[in-house]
Amino acid sequence: IIDTFYDGVEGKSEIIENMINDNIFGLDVSEFPLYLAEMSLLMRMLPLIITEKYNNVVEKKIKVFKTKDSIAEFIDTALFNTQSDENIDTEKNKGQVSLFKEKLNLGYVSFVRDEDDLKEMKKSLEFQEKIPRRRFDFVIGNPPYVGYNECIRQNVLIFELMKSKVVKLNNIYGVNLHSIPGNPKKYRPNPNLYAFFIAIGIALLKDQGKLCFIIPQTFLINPDYDVLRYHLSKFVSIEKIIIFRSEMFVGRGLKGNKPIITSSLILVIQRKLPVPENQVDVIYYKEPDDDIEICLNNISNNKNISRKKISQRLLSENIGNWNFIKQDEEVINFYRRYGENENISIYYDHHKAEEKFGSRFYFDGGYDIDERTALIEKADKTDYDVLRFPDKGFLIKGNKGYWPNSRNPKEKYFIRLRQANQGHHLLDSKYKVIWPYLRDIRFVFTDKSVIWSRRTTSTYYGIGSENKQELFYLLSLLNSCVTKKIVEMFKLDNESKREIMVSSSLIKKEIRVPKITKKNQHIKDEIIRQTEEFLRLEEVMLNELQKKIQDYIDDLVFALYFDADISNIGIEHAEAIKSQCSKNRFYEIVHS
Repeated sequence: IIDTFYDGVEGKSEIIENMINDNIFGLDVSEFPLYLAEMSLLMRMLPLIITEKYNNVVEKKIKVFKTKDSIAEFIDTALFNTQSDENIDTEKNKGQVSLFKEKLNLGYVSFVRDEDDLKEMKKSLEFQEKIPRRRFDFVIGNPPYVGYNECIRQNVLIFELMKSKVVKLNNIYGVNLHSIPGNPKKYRPNPNLYAFFIAIGIALLKDQGKLCFIIPQTFLINPDYDVLRYHLSKFVSIEKIIIFRSEMFVGRGLKGNKPIITSSLILVIQRKLPVPENQVDVIYYKEPDDDIEICLNNISNNKNISRKKISQRLLSENIGNWNFIKQDEEVINFYRRYGENENISIYYDHHKAEEKFGSRFYFDGGYDIDERTALIEKADKTDYDVLRFPDKGFLIKGNKGYWPNSRNPKEKYFIRLRQANQGHHLLDSKYKVIWPYLRDIRFVFTDKSVIWSRRTTSTYYGIGSENKQELFYLLSLLNSCVTKKIVEMFKLDNESKREIMVSSSLIKKEIRVPKITKKNQHIKDEIIRQTEEFLRLEEVMLNELQKKIQDYIDDLVFALYFDADISNIGIEHAEAIKSQCSKNRFYEIVHS
């Protein structure tokens, strides 16, 4: 404001001073950052103030406020963030406001919480017939990155209000942070605190106002943030997404002393409905070792960056994952073409699966058991093997002990269900495909009765069914180079030392399966036959021949996904099939 308007004239000084004093507001849970912010602003304003007849800077106090909870601070106002919010009923939470205000009381008088100024600001945010609505032209922030469960543990006020049902996760200032329309989550999502700040940030904007936040790159891929990606792509205009390779912002947390290493991005949006042709400016900063000042300076000067425009419509069509925006144009085209294949819901949707395959497929995680107390020896033929995931290969061979098949809650070895479990159906399935949440991207097959715990750090997921042939097919699809390429697109920058997190929810939302027709059914049948042979060879340790079959299967899978014209099948035609597949523009991308 000062740099834009100040020209050394005293009249301008007064205008700028009033503009800053009356229109810039700030909130924080700690007093010290507010003092620093106020001092910084006062120092910038000092050349303006000393031109006046008085220079008592204490009287020039900036409107920054200490709060118990920046998100909860505005719950007692009529804030909404839809385009039509002026016409929405602004009725308050009856019977809750007085109690709520007590919760916001600090318990002492703070120099950085002037209740009259705060009341004035809150009142100005609401629509009133005789007073113009005054929200903000710009909302800028670096919100805290604090996990959902940690917020509960620290008794963050907005989470206490949700617990007491004064506030609901499906309406945080007009943003549904629980589920997207038509696809309700069957579990309680755990959005990070920064997601709540995005919701309140949008609500605080005027129409046409702009928001600029620094947030983690988890925003691009985390399944619980599909609600944010949906809302932003549908109801605001996304102007810029600036992505950093390095750990630009560390030491985040409610108490300011918890080091949370994360890859970051800057999100810039405008509060207006997007036009169909809106293009998002995506900037990717290439140098991982530059500090923030050098980085931002280089971005301003178009140095060390790659830059492209991506249609907001494409983001709207792919709310499950925005990490692809970091890729070059040809990889984005690959991702778009892959998305034209069939949704994997034909397997996990029981109605579709029974109609198409005559079977059900249960996508699930482990159970609430304590593996440390597993039996050393099998006590009964119905006991389960406690899962030992193989270090290599695609078959479960050993175990870490045994667990009794107990469904009685009074017994010591009771198999307790977690909230997200689909009963004991995965456990009772005759055949399973299992994979680790972390570690390498590898899916294994078993016909053993196995169980594993969700209490351990080594979490696993599985798909269970009585349909052995379809599980063979899924095993090859999931282990294919195509699937690996898709999953790798969920890896965040600066996380080369971390494994990719592959949850069942990621598989269900992002993995596609080829569309099977009369024309290509023979290829699918060949994949199933060769997968069975591939697993048989592992049992007899014929690894060299197994590798040849694996490459052959992988090319068949590629042919199904991208409609490669395959006339002759059979391992004897492997080289010809590979040659045909390699003519496809995406073959090199998949194998890069």
